[in-house]
Amino acid sequence: MERNIISELTIDNIGDVCRRLRKQQNMSQEEVAIGIGVAISTIERIENKKVIPRLDSLVNILKILNCEMLLSSINLLNDS
Repeated sequence: MERNIISELTIDNIGDVCRRLRKQQNMSQEEVAIGIGVAISTIERIENKKVIPRLDSLVNILKILNCEMLLSSINLLNDS
C-alpha cells in the first residue's frame, strides 16, 4: 500500500489536514481515536483547531491515516 506524503503541514493547517486525510481514508473520528489510544474529543479538538497535537500524537495520527511527515528544515533558536 502506498503511503501519502504530507509536505505542507503547518501549525495553522494541522486540523484541516488531519480531517481531510481521515475522510480520504473513510475513517471516523472514533476509529482514529481508538487506533491511537486517545479520546474521540481529542481528535475533534485537533480537527477543530482547538488544540495543537503533541508531535508523538501527530505522528501516530498520520501513521493510522497511512501518511508520512517529512521534516524539511529545523530552525534552532539561540538564547543570545
